[in-house]
Amino acid sequence: MPPACRLGLRSSGVVTHDPGEVPLHDAVFTIADVLALPLVREGVPEVLAGEAHLTRAIRWVHSGEFPDMPAVLKGGELLLTHGLTLSTRSDRQRRYVADLARAGLAGLVIELGPGMKRVPSALVEEACAQELPLVVLQQPIPWVEVTEAVHRTIVSRQGDVLERGQRLHDRFAALVASGADVADVLHALATSVGNPVVLTRDGEIIYSASAEHDHAHQVASTWEAVVRDLPHAPDVASVPVAVAGDPHWGLVSLLALDRPLRPFDRVALERAVPILALAFRHTHEELTLTARDHGEFLDALMDDAELDEPHAYLRAAKIGFAARTSWLVPFAANLAPGAGQLDERHWAVVERDLRRELASRQAPAVVGTVGHQQRHVAVVAGLDAAEQRAATAEAIAEAVRQAVRRTRSSAEVVVCVGPAAASWSQAGRGLRETIDALPAMRQAPARPWHDVSGPDLRRLLWALRGERALAEFVERRLAPLQAHDARGRGELLRTLEVYCAHGGRKAEAARALHLERQSLYKRLARIATLLDADLDDEDTLLGLHLALRAQRLLGGRT
Repeated sequence: MPPACRLGLRSSGVVTHDPGEVPLHDAVFTIADVLALPLVREGVPEVLAGEAHLTRAIRWVHSGEFPDMPAVLKGGELLLTHGLTLSTRSDRQRRYVADLARAGLAGLVIELGPGMKRVPSALVEEACAQELPLVVLQQPIPWVEVTEAVHRTIVSRQGDVLERGQRLHDRFAALVASGADVADVLHALATSVGNPVVLTRDGEIIYSASAEHDHAHQVASTWEAVVRDLPHAPDVASVPVAVAGDPHWGLVSLLALDRPLRPFDRVALERAVPILALAFRHTHEELTLTARDHGEFLDALMDDAELDEPHAYLRAAKIGFAARTSWLVPFAANLAPGAGQLDERHWAVVERDLRRELASRQAPAVVGTVGHQQRHVAVVAGLDAAEQRAATAEAIAEAVRQAVRRTRSSAEVVVCVGPAAASWSQAGRGLRETIDALPAMRQAPARPWHDVSGPDLRRLLWALRGERALAEFVERRLAPLQAHDARGRGELLRTLEVYCAHGGRKAEAARALHLERQSLYKRLARIATLLDADLDDEDTLLGLHLALRAQRLLGGRT
Protein backbone atom coordinates (compact mmCIF):
# COMPACT_ATOMS: atom_id res chain seq x y z
CA MET A 1 0.00 0.00 0.00
CA PRO A 2 1.56 3.36 -0.97
CA PRO A 3 1.95 5.98 1.75
CA ALA A 4 -0.84 8.56 2.06
CA CYS A 5 -0.06 11.85 0.39
CA ARG A 6 0.48 15.17 2.07
CA LEU A 7 -3.06 16.36 1.29
CA GLY A 8 -4.79 13.37 2.89
CA LEU A 9 -3.39 11.62 5.95
CA ARG A 10 -3.88 7.90 6.18
CA SER A 11 -6.72 6.80 8.44
CA SER A 12 -8.87 3.74 8.99
CA GLY A 13 -11.97 2.69 10.83
CA VAL A 14 -14.85 5.06 11.55
CA VAL A 15 -14.74 8.46 9.84
CA THR A 16 -16.25 11.01 12.23
CA HIS A 17 -17.56 14.52 11.56
CA ASP A 18 -15.60 17.56 12.50
CA PRO A 19 -17.62 19.55 15.12
CA GLY A 20 -17.79 22.46 12.70
CA GLU A 21 -19.20 20.43 9.82
CA VAL A 22 -22.80 20.37 8.65
CA PRO A 23 -25.04 18.32 11.00
CA LEU A 24 -26.61 15.08 9.83
CA HIS A 25 -30.13 16.47 9.79
CA ASP A 26 -29.29 18.84 6.94
CA ALA A 27 -29.89 17.92 3.30
CA VAL A 28 -26.23 17.52 2.41
CA PHE A 29 -24.83 13.95 2.50
CA THR A 30 -21.05 13.80 2.50
CA ILE A 31 -18.35 11.28 1.73
CA ALA A 32 -17.67 11.16 5.47
CA ASP A 33 -21.31 10.17 6.01
CA VAL A 34 -20.91 7.29 3.57
CA LEU A 35 -17.74 6.06 5.25
CA ALA A 36 -19.50 6.20 8.61
CA LEU A 37 -22.27 3.81 7.49
CA PRO A 38 -22.03 0.46 9.36
CA LEU A 39 -22.11 -1.45 6.09
CA VAL A 40 -19.20 0.55 4.65
CA ARG A 41 -17.23 0.25 7.89
CA GLU A 42 -17.31 -3.53 7.41
CA GLY A 43 -15.15 -2.95 4.34
CA VAL A 44 -12.44 -1.33 6.55
CA PRO A 45 -12.18 1.98 4.62
CA GLU A 46 -8.80 3.66 4.41
CA VAL A 47 -8.34 7.21 3.12
CA LEU A 48 -5.34 7.54 0.82
CA ALA A 49 -5.92 11.05 -0.57
CA GLY A 50 -8.12 14.11 -0.09
CA GLU A 51 -9.00 13.59 3.58
CA ALA A 52 -9.47 17.35 3.91
CA HIS A 53 -12.36 17.07 1.43
CA LEU A 54 -14.34 14.25 3.02
CA THR A 55 -17.05 16.78 3.89
CA ARG A 56 -17.70 17.23 0.17
CA ALA A 57 -21.37 16.66 -0.58
CA ILE A 58 -22.49 13.81 -2.83
CA ARG A 59 -25.77 13.72 -4.70
CA TRP A 60 -25.64 10.11 -5.97
CA VAL A 61 -23.59 6.88 -6.04
CA HIS A 62 -22.29 5.15 -9.18
CA SER A 63 -20.70 1.73 -9.33
CA GLY A 64 -19.17 -0.04 -12.29
CA GLU A 65 -16.15 -0.71 -14.46
CA PHE A 66 -16.85 1.41 -17.57
CA PRO A 67 -13.69 2.21 -19.53
CA ASP A 68 -14.91 5.79 -20.13
CA MET A 69 -16.50 6.45 -16.73
CA PRO A 70 -15.88 10.25 -16.78
CA ALA A 71 -18.19 10.55 -19.82
CA VAL A 72 -21.25 9.28 -17.89
CA LEU A 73 -20.81 11.50 -14.82
CA LYS A 74 -22.85 14.64 -14.18
CA GLY A 75 -20.96 15.85 -11.12
CA GLY A 76 -21.32 15.25 -7.39
CA GLU A 77 -21.22 11.44 -7.58
CA LEU A 78 -19.33 8.95 -5.45
CA LEU A 79 -17.83 6.21 -7.63
CA LEU A 80 -17.41 2.63 -6.37
CA THR A 81 -15.08 0.48 -8.49
CA HIS A 82 -12.76 -2.54 -8.46
CA GLY A 83 -10.42 -0.86 -10.94
CA LEU A 84 -10.75 -3.74 -13.41
CA THR A 85 -10.62 -1.48 -16.49
CA LEU A 86 -7.73 0.64 -15.28
CA SER A 87 -4.64 0.67 -17.47
CA THR A 88 -1.38 -0.59 -16.05
CA ARG A 89 0.42 2.47 -17.45
CA SER A 90 0.96 5.22 -14.88
CA ASP A 91 0.33 8.07 -17.35
CA ARG A 92 -3.10 6.67 -18.24
CA GLN A 93 -3.87 6.09 -14.58
CA ARG A 94 -3.12 9.73 -13.91
CA ARG A 95 -5.25 10.84 -16.86
CA TYR A 96 -8.14 8.68 -15.60
CA VAL A 97 -8.13 10.39 -12.18
CA ALA A 98 -7.73 13.84 -13.73
CA ASP A 99 -10.69 13.20 -16.07
CA LEU A 100 -12.83 12.07 -13.13
CA ALA A 101 -11.98 15.25 -11.23
CA ARG A 102 -12.78 17.44 -14.25
CA ALA A 103 -16.13 15.66 -14.59
CA GLY A 104 -16.99 16.78 -11.06
CA LEU A 105 -16.63 13.45 -9.25
CA ALA A 106 -17.01 13.96 -5.50
CA GLY A 107 -14.92 10.95 -4.47
CA LEU A 108 -13.46 7.63 -5.62
CA VAL A 109 -13.77 4.37 -3.65
CA ILE A 110 -11.77 1.31 -4.81
CA GLU A 111 -12.48 -2.12 -3.37
CA LEU A 112 -9.35 -4.29 -3.36
CA GLY A 113 -9.62 -7.75 -4.81
CA PRO A 114 -8.38 -9.95 -7.62
CA GLY A 115 -8.58 -7.06 -10.11
CA MET A 116 -6.51 -4.69 -7.98
CA LYS A 117 -4.60 -5.96 -4.97
CA ARG A 118 -2.96 -2.62 -4.26
CA VAL A 119 -3.62 0.96 -5.35
CA PRO A 120 -0.96 2.24 -7.77
CA SER A 121 1.11 5.17 -6.57
CA ALA A 122 0.19 7.14 -9.70
CA LEU A 123 -3.49 7.07 -8.72
CA VAL A 124 -2.76 8.32 -5.19
CA GLU A 125 -0.41 11.05 -6.36
CA GLU A 126 -2.85 12.33 -9.00
CA ALA A 127 -5.75 12.20 -6.52
CA CYS A 128 -3.67 14.36 -4.17
CA ALA A 129 -2.91 16.79 -6.98
CA GLN A 130 -6.61 16.98 -7.96
CA GLU A 131 -7.76 17.19 -4.29
CA LEU A 132 -10.00 14.21 -5.00
CA PRO A 133 -10.87 11.98 -2.01
CA LEU A 134 -9.55 8.46 -2.69
CA VAL A 135 -10.65 5.67 -0.37
CA VAL A 136 -9.68 2.00 -0.47
CA LEU A 137 -11.84 -0.83 0.98
CA GLN A 138 -9.78 -3.69 2.40
CA GLN A 139 -12.73 -6.10 2.55
CA PRO A 140 -15.56 -6.74 0.03
CA ILE A 141 -19.03 -5.34 0.75
CA PRO A 142 -22.34 -5.55 -1.17
CA TRP A 143 -22.38 -2.45 -3.34
CA VAL A 144 -26.09 -2.66 -4.06
CA GLU A 145 -26.89 -2.35 -0.37
CA VAL A 146 -24.51 0.60 -0.06
CA THR A 147 -26.15 2.35 -3.02
CA GLU A 148 -29.64 1.73 -1.64
CA ALA A 149 -28.70 3.01 1.84
CA VAL A 150 -27.08 6.18 0.50
CA HIS A 151 -29.85 6.99 -1.97
CA ARG A 152 -32.55 6.32 0.62
CA THR A 153 -30.86 8.66 3.08
CA ILE A 154 -30.34 11.41 0.47
CA VAL A 155 -33.97 11.32 -0.63
CA SER A 156 -35.15 11.24 2.98
CA ARG A 157 -33.05 14.26 3.86
CA GLN A 158 -34.25 16.19 0.86
CA GLY A 159 -37.82 15.47 1.92
CA ASP A 160 -37.02 16.62 5.44
CA VAL A 161 -35.58 19.89 4.10
CA LEU A 162 -38.68 20.56 2.01
CA GLU A 163 -40.89 19.84 4.99
CA ARG A 164 -38.80 22.15 7.18
CA GLY A 165 -39.03 24.79 4.47
CA GLN A 166 -42.80 24.54 4.42
CA ARG A 167 -42.98 24.82 8.20
CA LEU A 168 -40.75 27.89 8.02
CA HIS A 169 -42.97 29.40 5.33
CA ASP A 170 -46.03 28.84 7.52
CA ARG A 171 -44.20 30.48 10.43
CA PHE A 172 -43.31 33.53 8.36
CA ALA A 173 -46.88 33.83 7.10
CA ALA A 174 -48.22 33.61 10.66
CA LEU A 175 -45.83 36.38 11.71
CA VAL A 176 -47.12 38.74 9.04
CA ALA A 177 -50.73 37.80 9.76
CA SER A 178 -50.16 38.73 13.42
CA GLY A 179 -48.86 42.18 12.45
CA ALA A 180 -45.12 41.52 12.22
CA ASP A 181 -43.07 43.75 9.93
CA VAL A 182 -40.12 43.15 7.64
CA ALA A 183 -37.63 43.39 10.51
CA ASP A 184 -39.47 40.63 12.39
CA VAL A 185 -39.50 38.30 9.37
CA LEU A 186 -35.81 38.96 8.70
CA HIS A 187 -34.96 38.28 12.32
CA ALA A 188 -36.90 34.99 12.18
CA LEU A 189 -35.01 34.05 9.00
CA ALA A 190 -31.64 34.98 10.54
CA THR A 191 -32.43 32.90 13.62
CA SER A 192 -33.45 29.93 11.47
CA VAL A 193 -30.26 29.90 9.40
CA GLY A 194 -27.84 31.13 12.08
CA ASN A 195 -26.41 33.93 9.93
CA PRO A 196 -27.07 37.64 9.34
CA VAL A 197 -29.61 38.63 6.68
CA VAL A 198 -29.81 41.87 4.72
CA LEU A 199 -32.51 43.31 2.48
CA THR A 200 -30.95 45.63 -0.08
CA ARG A 201 -31.92 47.77 -3.03
CA ASP A 202 -29.43 49.07 -5.57
CA GLY A 203 -26.66 47.67 -3.38
CA GLU A 204 -27.71 49.64 -0.29
CA ILE A 205 -28.94 48.00 2.91
CA ILE A 206 -32.52 48.87 3.83
CA TYR A 207 -32.93 46.31 6.62
CA SER A 208 -30.55 43.97 8.39
CA ALA A 209 -31.01 41.30 11.05
CA SER A 210 -28.69 39.02 13.00
CA ALA A 211 -29.35 35.67 14.64
CA GLU A 212 -28.12 36.06 18.19
CA HIS A 213 -26.29 39.35 18.68
CA ASP A 214 -26.38 42.78 17.20
CA HIS A 215 -23.37 43.47 14.98
CA ALA A 216 -24.97 45.86 12.53
CA HIS A 217 -21.74 47.70 11.73
CA GLN A 218 -19.94 44.42 10.96
CA VAL A 219 -22.85 43.30 8.78
CA ALA A 220 -22.77 46.61 6.89
CA SER A 221 -19.01 46.44 6.29
CA THR A 222 -19.32 42.78 5.26
CA TRP A 223 -22.03 43.61 2.75
CA GLU A 224 -19.85 46.39 1.33
CA ALA A 225 -17.07 43.82 0.88
CA VAL A 226 -19.54 41.55 -0.96
CA VAL A 227 -20.70 44.37 -3.26
CA ARG A 228 -17.11 45.35 -4.03
CA ASP A 229 -16.14 41.67 -4.48
CA LEU A 230 -13.23 41.99 -2.05
CA PRO A 231 -11.08 38.90 -1.33
CA HIS A 232 -12.17 38.70 2.35
CA ALA A 233 -15.89 38.81 1.51
CA PRO A 234 -17.74 35.74 2.89
CA ASP A 235 -20.00 33.41 0.94
CA VAL A 236 -23.42 34.87 0.24
CA ALA A 237 -26.74 33.51 -0.99
CA SER A 238 -29.18 35.96 -2.57
CA VAL A 239 -32.72 35.82 -3.94
CA PRO A 240 -34.56 38.69 -5.70
CA VAL A 241 -37.50 40.29 -3.91
CA ALA A 242 -40.45 41.46 -6.00
CA VAL A 243 -42.17 44.65 -4.85
CA ALA A 244 -44.81 46.75 -6.64
CA GLY A 245 -44.66 44.56 -9.74
CA ASP A 246 -40.88 44.84 -10.11
CA PRO A 247 -39.44 41.28 -9.91
CA HIS A 248 -35.96 42.62 -9.23
CA TRP A 249 -36.87 45.44 -6.84
CA GLY A 250 -34.31 44.28 -4.28
CA LEU A 251 -32.31 41.37 -2.89
CA VAL A 252 -32.53 39.42 0.33
CA SER A 253 -29.14 37.89 1.14
CA LEU A 254 -27.63 35.55 3.71
CA LEU A 255 -24.05 36.35 4.76
CA ALA A 256 -21.88 33.48 5.98
CA LEU A 257 -20.54 35.41 8.96
CA ASP A 258 -21.38 33.10 11.87
CA ARG A 259 -21.36 29.73 10.10
CA PRO A 260 -20.94 28.26 6.60
CA LEU A 261 -23.92 28.32 4.29
CA ARG A 262 -25.94 25.07 4.11
CA PRO A 263 -28.38 23.69 1.53
CA PHE A 264 -31.31 24.40 3.85
CA ASP A 265 -30.36 28.07 3.93
CA ARG A 266 -31.31 28.44 0.27
CA VAL A 267 -34.64 26.73 0.89
CA ALA A 268 -35.31 28.99 3.89
CA LEU A 269 -34.41 32.03 1.80
CA GLU A 270 -36.77 31.07 -1.01
CA ARG A 271 -39.60 30.40 1.47
CA ALA A 272 -39.07 33.79 3.12
CA VAL A 273 -38.96 35.93 -0.02
CA PRO A 274 -42.68 36.03 -0.93
CA ILE A 275 -43.59 36.69 2.71
CA LEU A 276 -40.96 39.43 2.86
CA ALA A 277 -42.44 41.08 -0.22
CA LEU A 278 -45.85 41.12 1.43
CA ALA A 279 -44.49 42.35 4.76
CA PHE A 280 -42.38 45.00 3.06
CA ARG A 281 -45.37 46.35 1.18
CA HIS A 282 -47.28 46.79 4.43
CA THR A 283 -44.25 47.96 6.43
CA HIS A 284 -43.08 50.44 3.81
CA GLU A 285 -46.50 52.00 3.57
CA GLU A 286 -46.80 52.15 7.35
CA LEU A 287 -43.31 53.58 7.87
CA THR A 288 -43.74 56.20 5.17
CA LEU A 289 -47.14 57.28 6.47
CA THR A 290 -45.81 57.41 10.03
CA ALA A 291 -42.81 59.48 8.95
CA ARG A 292 -45.04 61.88 7.03
CA ASP A 293 -47.48 62.19 9.93
CA HIS A 294 -44.73 62.94 12.41
CA GLY A 295 -43.00 65.27 9.97
CA GLU A 296 -46.22 67.21 9.41
CA PHE A 297 -46.56 67.67 13.17
CA LEU A 298 -42.98 68.95 13.44
CA ASP A 299 -43.52 71.28 10.46
CA ALA A 300 -46.68 72.64 12.13
CA LEU A 301 -44.79 73.00 15.41
CA MET A 302 -42.25 75.25 13.71
CA ASP A 303 -45.05 77.44 12.36
CA ASP A 304 -45.93 79.75 15.26
CA ALA A 305 -49.41 80.49 13.88
CA GLU A 306 -50.47 76.88 13.23
CA LEU A 307 -50.39 75.14 16.65
CA ASP A 308 -51.12 76.55 20.06
CA GLU A 309 -49.90 74.83 23.23
CA PRO A 310 -52.99 72.66 24.02
CA HIS A 311 -53.35 71.46 20.44
CA ALA A 312 -49.60 70.74 20.19
CA TYR A 313 -49.78 68.61 23.34
CA LEU A 314 -52.82 66.68 22.14
CA ARG A 315 -51.37 66.03 18.71
CA ALA A 316 -48.03 64.93 20.19
CA ALA A 317 -49.85 62.52 22.52
CA LYS A 318 -51.77 61.11 19.56
CA ILE A 319 -48.55 60.13 17.77
CA GLY A 320 -46.91 58.59 20.82
CA PHE A 321 -45.59 61.38 23.04
CA ALA A 322 -47.93 60.58 25.93
CA ALA A 323 -45.60 61.38 28.84
CA ARG A 324 -45.60 64.74 30.61
CA THR A 325 -42.08 66.11 30.86
CA SER A 326 -40.64 69.33 32.22
CA TRP A 327 -38.41 70.08 29.25
CA LEU A 328 -38.37 69.52 25.49
CA VAL A 329 -35.14 69.45 23.47
CA PRO A 330 -35.01 69.68 19.64
CA PHE A 331 -32.57 67.71 17.51
CA ALA A 332 -31.84 67.75 13.79
CA ALA A 333 -29.57 65.45 11.78
CA ASN A 334 -28.39 65.06 8.22
CA LEU A 335 -25.65 63.25 6.36
CA ALA A 336 -22.23 64.84 6.37
CA PRO A 337 -20.97 66.51 3.16
CA GLY A 338 -19.91 63.96 0.55
CA ALA A 339 -22.22 61.24 1.88
CA GLY A 340 -25.01 62.00 -0.59
CA GLN A 341 -28.66 62.06 0.46
CA LEU A 342 -31.24 59.62 1.78
CA ASP A 343 -34.64 59.50 0.14
CA GLU A 344 -37.94 59.31 2.00
CA ARG A 345 -37.87 55.50 2.12
CA HIS A 346 -34.44 55.36 3.76
CA TRP A 347 -35.24 58.15 6.23
CA ALA A 348 -38.40 56.25 7.21
CA VAL A 349 -36.26 53.23 8.11
CA VAL A 350 -33.86 55.44 10.07
CA GLU A 351 -36.78 56.96 11.97
CA ARG A 352 -38.16 53.55 12.82
CA ASP A 353 -34.81 52.39 14.24
CA LEU A 354 -34.42 55.66 16.14
CA ARG A 355 -37.92 55.42 17.63
CA ARG A 356 -37.20 51.87 18.77
CA GLU A 357 -33.94 52.92 20.39
CA LEU A 358 -35.58 55.80 22.25
CA ALA A 359 -38.48 53.57 23.30
CA SER A 360 -36.01 51.05 24.74
CA ARG A 361 -34.57 53.89 26.82
CA GLN A 362 -38.11 54.93 27.84
CA ALA A 363 -37.37 58.37 26.39
CA PRO A 364 -40.53 60.11 25.05
CA ALA A 365 -39.88 61.65 21.65
CA VAL A 366 -41.42 62.63 18.34
CA VAL A 367 -39.27 61.58 15.36
CA GLY A 368 -39.99 62.62 11.77
CA THR A 369 -38.48 63.91 8.55
CA VAL A 370 -38.81 67.54 7.56
CA GLY A 371 -37.72 69.53 4.55
CA HIS A 372 -38.56 69.10 0.89
CA GLN A 373 -35.58 69.28 -1.43
CA GLN A 374 -33.12 68.50 1.36
CA ARG A 375 -34.73 66.05 3.77
CA HIS A 376 -33.37 65.49 7.27
CA VAL A 377 -34.50 63.78 10.44
CA ALA A 378 -35.82 65.88 13.32
CA VAL A 379 -36.53 64.93 16.93
CA VAL A 380 -38.19 66.59 19.89
CA ALA A 381 -37.31 64.62 23.03
CA GLY A 382 -38.72 65.00 26.53
CA LEU A 383 -36.55 65.46 29.63
CA ASP A 384 -37.40 65.48 33.32
CA ALA A 385 -34.52 67.85 34.09
CA ALA A 386 -32.54 70.29 31.97
CA GLU A 387 -29.33 68.72 33.28
CA GLN A 388 -30.14 65.59 31.27
CA ARG A 389 -29.70 67.47 28.00
CA ALA A 390 -26.04 66.57 27.37
CA ALA A 391 -26.47 62.87 28.18
CA THR A 392 -29.61 62.70 26.04
CA ALA A 393 -27.78 64.44 23.20
CA GLU A 394 -25.01 61.84 23.34
CA ALA A 395 -27.52 58.98 23.29
CA ILE A 396 -29.65 60.36 20.45
CA ALA A 397 -26.63 61.32 18.35
CA GLU A 398 -25.24 57.78 18.64
CA ALA A 399 -28.67 56.25 17.93
CA VAL A 400 -29.04 58.38 14.79
CA ARG A 401 -25.53 57.43 13.70
CA GLN A 402 -26.18 53.70 14.11
CA ALA A 403 -29.59 53.90 12.41
CA VAL A 404 -28.10 55.66 9.38
CA ARG A 405 -25.21 53.18 9.16
CA ARG A 406 -27.65 50.31 9.01
CA THR A 407 -28.98 51.93 5.85
CA ARG A 408 -25.70 53.31 4.45
CA SER A 409 -22.69 51.76 6.14
CA SER A 410 -20.05 54.43 5.43
CA ALA A 411 -22.19 57.54 5.90
CA GLU A 412 -21.26 60.02 8.60
CA VAL A 413 -23.93 62.10 10.32
CA VAL A 414 -24.10 65.70 11.54
CA VAL A 415 -26.31 66.16 14.61
CA CYS A 416 -27.39 69.55 15.99
CA VAL A 417 -28.95 69.99 19.43
CA GLY A 418 -31.05 73.03 20.28
CA PRO A 419 -31.93 74.67 23.61
CA ALA A 420 -34.11 73.04 26.25
CA ALA A 421 -37.65 74.46 26.09
CA ALA A 422 -40.40 74.60 28.68
CA SER A 423 -43.27 74.46 26.15
CA TRP A 424 -44.14 73.05 22.74
CA SER A 425 -44.20 76.52 21.21
CA GLN A 426 -40.68 77.21 22.48
CA ALA A 427 -39.59 73.77 21.28
CA GLY A 428 -40.96 74.61 17.81
CA ARG A 429 -38.92 77.80 17.60
CA GLY A 430 -35.87 75.93 18.90
CA LEU A 431 -36.36 73.18 16.32
CA ARG A 432 -36.53 75.74 13.52
CA GLU A 433 -33.28 77.33 14.71
CA THR A 434 -31.66 73.90 15.07
CA ILE A 435 -32.61 72.89 11.54
CA ASP A 436 -31.44 76.26 10.21
CA ALA A 437 -28.06 75.58 11.86
CA LEU A 438 -27.56 72.26 10.05
CA PRO A 439 -26.02 73.64 6.82
CA ALA A 440 -23.41 75.64 8.72
CA MET A 441 -22.61 72.77 11.10
CA ARG A 442 -22.18 70.41 8.14
CA GLN A 443 -19.18 72.62 7.25
CA ALA A 444 -17.81 72.59 10.80
CA PRO A 445 -15.16 70.19 12.16
CA ALA A 446 -16.69 66.79 12.97
CA ARG A 447 -18.13 66.35 16.46
CA PRO A 448 -20.48 63.78 18.03
CA TRP A 449 -23.06 66.58 18.20
CA HIS A 450 -23.13 70.36 17.83
CA ASP A 451 -24.65 72.55 20.52
CA VAL A 452 -26.58 75.32 18.72
CA SER A 453 -28.40 76.63 21.76
CA GLY A 454 -26.37 79.84 21.90
CA PRO A 455 -25.06 82.46 19.44
CA ASP A 456 -22.41 81.20 17.05
CA LEU A 457 -20.18 83.06 14.63
CA ARG A 458 -20.20 80.21 12.11
CA ARG A 459 -23.99 80.31 11.84
CA LEU A 460 -23.96 84.09 11.48
CA LEU A 461 -21.43 83.92 8.66
CA TRP A 462 -23.37 81.09 7.01
CA ALA A 463 -26.50 83.23 7.06
CA LEU A 464 -24.54 86.04 5.39
CA ARG A 465 -22.74 83.83 2.87
CA GLY A 466 -24.78 85.13 -0.06
CA GLU A 467 -24.24 88.79 0.81
CA ARG A 468 -21.95 90.67 -1.55
CA ALA A 469 -20.73 92.83 1.32
CA LEU A 470 -19.23 89.77 3.06
CA ALA A 471 -17.37 88.68 -0.08
CA GLU A 472 -16.04 92.20 -0.60
CA PHE A 473 -14.95 92.36 3.05
CA VAL A 474 -12.93 89.14 2.67
CA GLU A 475 -11.46 90.37 -0.62
CA ARG A 476 -10.29 93.70 0.81
CA ARG A 477 -8.75 92.09 3.89
CA LEU A 478 -7.01 89.06 2.42
CA ALA A 479 -6.39 89.61 -1.33
CA PRO A 480 -2.70 90.68 -0.95
CA LEU A 481 -1.90 87.57 1.09
CA GLN A 482 -3.76 85.32 -1.35
CA ALA A 483 -1.80 86.74 -4.25
CA HIS A 484 1.47 86.33 -2.34
CA ASP A 485 0.81 82.68 -1.49
CA ALA A 486 -0.45 81.93 -5.01
CA ARG A 487 2.96 82.90 -6.36
CA GLY A 488 4.49 80.19 -4.14
CA ARG A 489 6.26 82.61 -1.86
CA GLY A 490 5.16 81.14 1.46
CA GLU A 491 2.21 80.38 3.71
CA LEU A 492 1.27 83.80 5.00
CA LEU A 493 -2.49 83.05 5.11
CA ARG A 494 -1.86 79.98 7.24
CA THR A 495 0.49 81.94 9.49
CA LEU A 496 -2.07 84.69 9.99
CA GLU A 497 -4.82 82.15 10.68
CA VAL A 498 -2.82 80.44 13.43
CA TYR A 499 -1.74 83.78 14.87
CA CYS A 500 -5.36 84.97 15.08
CA ALA A 501 -6.52 81.64 16.51
CA HIS A 502 -4.07 82.11 19.38
CA GLY A 503 -5.27 85.62 20.08
CA GLY A 504 -2.10 87.35 18.84
CA ARG A 505 0.14 85.45 21.27
CA LYS A 506 3.36 85.05 19.32
CA ALA A 507 4.98 82.32 21.44
CA GLU A 508 1.93 80.02 21.18
CA ALA A 509 1.56 80.70 17.47
CA ALA A 510 5.24 79.89 16.85
CA ARG A 511 4.90 76.56 18.67
CA ALA A 512 1.74 75.69 16.72
CA LEU A 513 3.51 76.48 13.43
CA HIS A 514 6.74 74.73 14.50
CA LEU A 515 8.69 77.92 13.81
CA GLU A 516 11.43 79.76 15.59
CA ARG A 517 10.18 83.06 17.00
CA GLN A 518 12.44 85.09 14.72
CA SER A 519 10.99 83.30 11.68
CA LEU A 520 7.46 84.05 12.89
CA TYR A 521 8.37 87.72 13.49
CA LYS A 522 9.60 88.00 9.89
CA ARG A 523 6.40 86.50 8.54
CA LEU A 524 4.23 88.78 10.65
CA ALA A 525 6.22 91.78 9.48
CA ARG A 526 5.73 90.73 5.88
CA ILE A 527 1.97 90.30 6.50
CA ALA A 528 1.73 93.72 8.11
CA THR A 529 3.50 95.29 5.15
CA LEU A 530 1.33 93.58 2.52
CA LEU A 531 -1.90 94.44 4.35
CA ASP A 532 -0.72 97.88 5.50
CA ALA A 533 -2.11 96.90 8.92
CA ASP A 534 -1.04 97.03 12.55
CA LEU A 535 -1.29 93.42 13.79
CA ASP A 536 -0.98 94.57 17.39
CA ASP A 537 -4.22 96.52 17.11
CA GLU A 538 -7.12 94.55 18.66
CA ASP A 539 -9.76 95.70 16.15
CA THR A 540 -7.49 94.98 13.19
CA LEU A 541 -6.77 91.46 14.44
CA LEU A 542 -10.47 90.82 15.06
CA GLY A 543 -11.34 91.94 11.53
CA LEU A 544 -8.66 89.72 10.01
CA HIS A 545 -9.81 86.76 12.07
CA LEU A 546 -13.39 87.34 10.94
CA ALA A 547 -12.27 87.52 7.29
CA LEU A 548 -10.34 84.27 7.63
CA ARG A 549 -13.34 82.50 9.18
CA ALA A 550 -15.62 83.78 6.44
CA GLN A 551 -13.16 82.71 3.74
CA ARG A 552 -12.99 79.17 5.18
CA LEU A 553 -16.78 78.97 5.36
CA LEU A 554 -17.10 80.18 1.77
CA GLY A 555 -14.70 77.47 0.62
CA GLY A 556 -11.93 79.85 -0.25
CA ARG A 557 -14.18 81.92 -2.56
CA THR A 558 -14.13 85.71 -2.26
